[in-house]
Amino acid sequence: NSVGDSLWSPSSASVEVGSPDPPAAPALTPGSGQVTVMWTAPADSGSAITDYDLRYCAADCATTANWIFVENGTSTTTTATITGLDVGTAYQVQVRAANSRGDSVWSPSTTLATLTLAVGDLADTTATLTFAAGSHTGNWYLKKTAPAPAGTCSAAITGTTQALSSLTRNTAYTYQAYSDSGCTTAIALIAFSTLPSTLTASSVSNTTATLTIGHHTGAWYVKETSPSTTATCSSSISGSTHDLTGLTDGVRYRFHAYSDAACATAIARSGTFDTTLYAPTNVSHTTQCGGFLGICTSSTVSWSRNSSTTGSVGYEVQYKDYNTANWTAFFTKQPSTDTSLSGSSGSVHNFNARVRAFRTTGGVTIYSARVE
Repeated sequence: NSVGDSLWSPSSASVEVGSPDPPAAPALTPGSGQVTVMWTAPADSGSAITDYDLRYCAADCATTANWIFVENGTSTTTTATITGLDVGTAYQVQVRAANSRGDSVWSPSTTLATLTLAVGDLADTTATLTFAAGSHTGNWYLKKTAPAPAGTCSAAITGTTQALSSLTRNTAYTYQAYSDSGCTTAIALIAFSTLPSTLTASSVSNTTATLTIGHHTGAWYVKETSPSTTATCSSSISGSTHDLTGLTDGVRYRFHAYSDAACATAIARSGTFDTTLYAPTNVSHTTQCGGFLGICTSSTVSWSRNSSTTGSVGYEVQYKDYNTANWTAFFTKQPSTDTSLSGSSGSVHNFNARVRAFRTTGGVTIYSARVE
């Protein structure tokens, strides 16, 4: 005052301003090839926290160089998502805090194996989801979370795949996998869009078929995606239909349609369709009959391989009494070059036989028409 200054006040408790304390080990929630990281803000040591850093490591984490720094900008939010992770790989994640005085040391690590939902067999109204379970064991559950309204929790799924149907064409979807029947604990996520166009096969014969595209304008391209996975992209198609030629008889095919000449952006997927297998020709049979009642006890059946048949096939031979409706299998073999067969046919009065070709590839069996 006008007289002078007072004495100094008693000292306050000492305050040390420095870098923040390290955060506790973060919590991790797996997603589709990603992990969501959450943590609690630590003590700031007297200077407000201005940023958080994240890093992760998949192997040999004792070596500093193996840690990958996450570029997430400057933020005081206590959650972040690390993307681009590999399916089923165990990752360690750490967080550190920063203020005007410097960085904290890194937090203790949290380790989690990424769990992933992958989408396959994607079409305009269907898809198949595959769950890479990683460290998860037991049943899992599935629920649509977008678009609104959210779906209901599925029944328990015991396998690794789940087929989806009755989807809406050209629509973005998000599904989540859960570890519990109430769908409250999410363990994986997938976002995908159904294809915008439709592709149907018609007029299927032994070696030809016609593809028709719907809900598409402009040029399009087509490529076989099954059974071949290395087929080339077609030239530009301007109309709504495209004729396929040079197919192999007795094969199950699938094609995709694309919007670009490199066949990189799929816009439609056909259902599978089977080309017709050529039937055998010149089927004949003879019977050896005798006795008072003319009972036939042995027979010979012969046939010719259809000259148009491509590749190896098998044959199925059946016989029956003219007076009965039921056919009995006599011979089934694939592959087979046999074109005749002799043997016992039991005791029948009037004998009839029929033959058909078949081909089994990749667990799929396709039969030709039966020829008597």
